[in-house]
Amino acid sequence: WHKKQIGKKLEQAKRDFLHKKVAKMYTLLRQSFVAADVDGNAQLDKGEVTSMLKDMDGTLTQEELSQLEDFVWSGDTDGDEKMSFEEFRGSLKEFEEQLKRPNAKAESFKAFTVLHSSGLLKKVFDNRQELMQILQQVSNSEGYKNVTNHEFLQALKKMEGVRVTAEEAHCISKAANTFSTHRFS
Repeated sequence: WHKKQIGKKLEQAKRDFLHKKVAKMYTLLRQSFVAADVDGNAQLDKGEVTSMLKDMDGTLTQEELSQLEDFVWSGDTDGDEKMSFEEFRGSLKEFEEQLKRPNAKAESFKAFTVLHSSGLLKKVFDNRQELMQILQQVSNSEGYKNVTNHEFLQALKKMEGVRVTAEEAHCISKAANTFSTHRFS
């Protein structure tokens, strides 16, 4: 399996669907790794990796599981056929990145261009202290450094003198995060 082939091997719809699964797996990673480490040596063998991947997402098809395993094992940097947490985490994160839409940066850039042209970016920048205070109030997360698109739009609407059109709201979502987690970071 060659990492660079992923863009050619998977159809876009399959890539998107698998990307969502891998992103979800990445968030559950530490606890799943510990649970899968049956012998307690802080490393997973092939059987433990397979078991963990299946447990993390029971909807993986055999094809998806095979592709994921091949990619994960390409991250066995020392070639010992054991996967440390750092190796596994790095491989899974790289796989997730590879699955992202290839035109995501272009979509995000286009969205920023619309926001810049509308003058909204300048208003937000000029009033960023007010925005940060409002974000702290409306955010359901721990602080304002990781808020949802919805929370961000709520904060913008509460700012004095800022009006957000439907097109701008859509562009904010695109500019913030093009890949389905719908969060600003």
